[in-house]
Amino acid sequence: MLMNHEEIEEITISQYEIRFLPILNFNMEVKPVLAGFMKLFDSFNFKNNGTPSEIMELKSLQDAYSIFIKWDALILRIDQNLDQVDSNSTAVQIFFQIYDKLKQLPTFSEVKDHFMFNLYLKLDDNTAESHCENFINYYFGNRFNLLKEENHLDTSVLFESKRADGVTLYHAGPYVSIEDFDARKMPLQDESLSESLFIKKGLFLELKQVTKVKTKDYGVASFIEIKKNAAKLIKNFWNA
Repeated sequence: MLMNHEEIEEITISQYEIRFLPILNFNMEVKPVLAGFMKLFDSFNFKNNGTPSEIMELKSLQDAYSIFIKWDALILRIDQNLDQVDSNSTAVQIFFQIYDKLKQLPTFSEVKDHFMFNLYLKLDDNTAESHCENFINYYFGNRFNLLKEENHLDTSVLFESKRADGVTLYHAGPYVSIEDFDARKMPLQDESLSESLFIKKGLFLELKQVTKVKTKDYGVASFIEIKKNAAKLIKNFWNA
């Protein structure tokens, strides 16, 4: 066991993407689609207007999520335990309402794949050094002394599992400082988590699932299936 379960604070940061071939005339076609959704969000932001890297962000402070729209992807970012995200979640419902509108555009042609990213953190009040030592002992055993001669605070493990319809990637290691979170360039949706991320130490697991699909007909039920699989994979990884 890597950590005492009685002391753990668990944080999950998730990002789900439907990635598609670029929408031509993105600037002109997508903004009218979003107009009917603006009132559902606390703020919106447009970056890099008129360029291929243009991004539109709709942010809900109350429900702690954001939806990003790019010319080749629709993205949902949410800071909640996966068990709390279901088919009735406001974020999920609105995300797929926007997707239903996008896929009706005449220049929306083909979905390439779906991408689920989960950053799962197990934090407590122990030191970064103790977490690093426990992690290295757990995965590397008697090789610990060799690794300790290096910068073992940066030690992590990577696993890749190929599937018929895509790939699953695991990246795990000690969480030693807020820089570990900032490096992922995923601004918090729930600001109440920032104190724990700044003060506490622990372990992280990044889980990435890429699923190749060609159909446009993809809805809430399919998302929930991927979400449940992510929750199962995370649980199985830490219990292994």
